[in-house]
Parts: sequence; C-alpha cells; structure tokens
Amino acid sequence: MTTLAQAIARHKAAEAAMDAGPHEEDYPEQLLEEEIEALDAIALMPCASDAEFIEKLRYLHAVETRISGAPTGRHEFGSVVHAVDCHFSPVNE
Repeated sequence: MTTLAQAIARHKAAEAAMDAGPHEEDYPEQLLEEEIEALDAIALMPCASDAEFIEKLRYLHAVETRISGAPTGRHEFGSVVHAVDCHFSPVNE
C-alpha cells in the first residue's frame, strides 16, 4: 500500500468513526480533530508522480464536494488548494 493509500485509508476510517457517532453538532472533539488532521495529511503529502497527484486531487475533490457541494469560487475546497500549493511550491523556498 502506498503512503497516499495509507493516508486515504486513515481519513476514511476517521470519517467512518464520525458517521458511527452522534449527530454532526455533537461529534466528540477528538473525532473531528482526527478527521481534519487526516485530511490535512493527505493535502500536504508530497506525491511521487503526477499520477499520484491526480489521485490525491480526485480524492480531495470528492471529500470537499460531499462537504460543501460544487465550488462557487469562494473559499471552499481548502484541502485541494493546499495540495496544489504544496505540489507546485519550490522545495527550498
């Protein structure tokens, strides 16, 4: 299993834990933090290839679409923006 696949599996497990718990407003803080940290880990993870980068973007886009619906050009899809920034930012800046 690739590092990206492991990170996606971690995020899916965090989402499943939240889905198994109480209603959205009553999520235990630790479950919400784990889900956010898992999604951030995916977004900020370096990719070994363009194909892996596209796979990461596909996953993040699906997650963000479930959360926010289609993007409107405002500030949604933060994890996708972070992923693109990390991928294209020079390493030694």
